[in-house]
Amino acid sequence: MRGRRLAPVLILAGVAVLWVGVEIAAPAAIRNLHAGRGPVALQRRLEGRERHSAEHYVTVWLGRARPAAAVLTVAALLAAALTIPAARRSFHEAVHRATGGDSVPQPEPPPRPRRIAVAGLAVLFAGGSLVELAIDPPYRGEHWPFSQYRMYSETPRRSPLVGLRPFGVTAEDPPREILLDGRYIRPFDGSRLAASWNRFVQEPDRERLLQAGLADCLRRYELRRAGGAFEGPPLQAVRLYRLTWDVDDRASTRDAPRRELICEVRASNAPTPSR
Repeated sequence: MRGRRLAPVLILAGVAVLWVGVEIAAPAAIRNLHAGRGPVALQRRLEGRERHSAEHYVTVWLGRARPAAAVLTVAALLAAALTIPAARRSFHEAVHRATGGDSVPQPEPPPRPRRIAVAGLAVLFAGGSLVELAIDPPYRGEHWPFSQYRMYSETPRRSPLVGLRPFGVTAEDPPREILLDGRYIRPFDGSRLAASWNRFVQEPDRERLLQAGLADCLRRYELRRAGGAFEGPPLQAVRLYRLTWDVDDRASTRDAPRRELICEVRASNAPTPSR
């Protein structure tokens, strides 16, 4: 009985400790690490600290830790409320009424050990994911296998970034170039096409493969345009460019990468598209 009375107090104390750690202890530790004080292994976690201030890392921490702490707080408050007998009875009565009361046969609850095991697994999975989201470890440094996808968590650091992209040349005066993304040449999309271009350029007969691929993109664009799949100008050619972006904190070349023309196919030379 005494343990039940202490449970909500301990839960609320844990919530208070959690927020003190998020708002006070962790930011202070980040500032110390940024200043070169503390374990060297933790200092290395602050990648690029010579370019960013300590407040930058504190802001990143708070932006990630506060949502996770808020979720844990709500869960803890609900758990604390359910330790109070009156609140627990009210909850059971509300569930009883919502499920039809005595008119619906109630299933036997699982044994207590099984309920404890299921609750423990739920806390383990949710807690591990929240911790990983909060600390956001670098690629190949994740500690929890059920967290965010690595491919979407990695920040590319290599410079420059290089990619092959097809552009359509409109039959206008003057002509302009438009990026041929998935809506123009479905069922293909940018990711599948990028992998194909990368394979083509490594083959001995790369010229033939690139021309066949670009011709197919051109014809597919015109078929979909004529069929009313989208509104767009007719094309007179399709070009494949090698685009190069310099990687920096300001993404200065995001909209203006360097271009190198790899291959071009004119409309008059385009064969019948594949199906």
